[in-house]
Amino acid sequence: MTRTLAFQLFVAWQFLHVIPHAPAEDAPIQPFTKYGNDVAVIFPDTKSADGRFAVGWTLKATKGAASVDWPSWGTVNPRTWLDRYKWSPNDPVAPYRLENCVVDLMGEAILPLPSDWPEWPNKNRGYIAAAWGDEHDGRRFGLVQNDSRFYTHNLWLVRIASNRMRQTDISGRLSKAVRRFLRLAKGKKFEQFGVFFPVANSEAGGRARFARSLVDIPFLANVPKSGPDIEGVISVSLPDAKILQISRKP
Repeated sequence: MTRTLAFQLFVAWQFLHVIPHAPAEDAPIQPFTKYGNDVAVIFPDTKSADGRFAVGWTLKATKGAASVDWPSWGTVNPRTWLDRYKWSPNDPVAPYRLENCVVDLMGEAILPLPSDWPEWPNKNRGYIAAAWGDEHDGRRFGLVQNDSRFYTHNLWLVRIASNRMRQTDISGRLSKAVRRFLRLAKGKKFEQFGVFFPVANSEAGGRARFARSLVDIPFLANVPKSGPDIEGVISVSLPDAKILQISRKP
């Protein structure tokens, strides 16, 4: 293998592992839809198999700010449209708030997914993905993965029962458990290691697998831009999200 080819393969590997679903600037603009009193734009490839649930984003005006001009969405580039509004995920007094959400497409309900670094159209780094379990005994579960550049920023466990949706961000607890299990801090600063939970990307570690009382979540752990990934699976109970087992791939 030539050095040039090896470098090209490495770049492709890095892109696949870090930002596998980052949208292109000229990607098709997804339409907005009203769900009851709310408005949301659905992210591609996040719908459940039965088409009922999906992940999207919404922009809301805070008290005193003018209403969001949703009819103008899609008339210009998404970045240009968003730049019209003064919003910041880290500014609690900003006049507008962008947040991700789970959408019940049939029940016209929206579940907010709070984050200090949400996903939005044409975002430079990161991506969002979702995995959905089947319904058992009137309830079902989902996982929503919000990735930054070098680690999973949020991993929401979504509980759905009796048309009611709830969420819990389990990313911090799972990342800490994976680091402890792998003893990744040996010889390096603990915070240097990024942990990904690729719940719906089979090319970047696997897919989450749901059973009646647990879900197996794949993980990737590495030091950004150095060394190969360490892969494994962390098993979590449902519905209480207790860590049952962690295993490393050979």
